[in-house]
Amino acid sequence: MLLRANRRTRMKNLAKRRKRRLYAQLQAQLEEDVAPEEVERIAMEAEEARQVCHETWLRATAAADAKFKKKQRILEERRLLMDDIKQQMEQESLEKEMQEKEEREAMALARESKRQMELKAWAENIQNLSDEQKKSILCSFHTRTGVCRFGDLCSRVHAPPPTSGRFVLFPVCPCPLGNSEVNSTSQGMHTIGVKSHQDGDDHLELDELEMRRAYRAFFLDAIQEFLKLGHVVQLHVRCSSCSTSN
Repeated sequence: MLLRANRRTRMKNLAKRRKRRLYAQLQAQLEEDVAPEEVERIAMEAEEARQVCHETWLRATAAADAKFKKKQRILEERRLLMDDIKQQMEQESLEKEMQEKEEREAMALARESKRQMELKAWAENIQNLSDEQKKSILCSFHTRTGVCRFGDLCSRVHAPPPTSGRFVLFPVCPCPLGNSEVNSTSQGMHTIGVKSHQDGDDHLELDELEMRRAYRAFFLDAIQEFLKLGHVVQLHVRCSSCSTSN
């Protein structure tokens, strides 16, 4: 087997050598047969083909560069447009905020002017009354503190105070419990989810823990809103379901 393999290898090598000799003979014969003019023509054709290939490559490169520059220009224009839109939106937002601020200031000024006019008119009317008449019509508690626990149910007149450091706040969130049709005097209790006298005898079954929990939630909501406006000196939450509490 080894001898047969060596013989096959020698035969392949001999065939390769014969092919190389034959190729060399043909190449030499071709060089002898081709004239110098033919060689020059072939060289010129090869140079022209190379030149055409080079020009084609240049055109392809120029087209790719132009396409890339066009894409970059479009992206830059888009970026500038987005910047302009963003700047315009910021300017419009700033102008809107300034306009809203001016409107709020104008409304506050109008309210203050109206309050001063009402206060002035009230003071002029009060000056024309005697001391006995003043005592008989004015609510002493409201005059002293600026608020009255009876609200609209009070039988006396509430003079608008020039400046008050106290005011009564009623809960205004939707009421999950109690009657949906309630008047303004009993609205406070219903709006925080606690039954009042308007519900008949249901208020007698109130759980003290539930009432305290409801009023505590209202207290926390109110104090958070007050702290947004400034410093809170004192805040009381009174647990009562009587209509006179409003």
